[in-house]
Amino acid sequence: MAYPLPPPPNHPLSYHHAELLLKQKAKKKSFSP
Repeated sequence: MAYPLPPPPNHPLSYHHAELLLKQKAKKKSFSP
């Protein structure tokens, strides 16, 4: 496969990335009515 595999769910990087995504979603929700 040409693209790199994502880190396993228990990997700190993937957890941090998921946290950032959740924060971004929260920001979008707060911005939209």
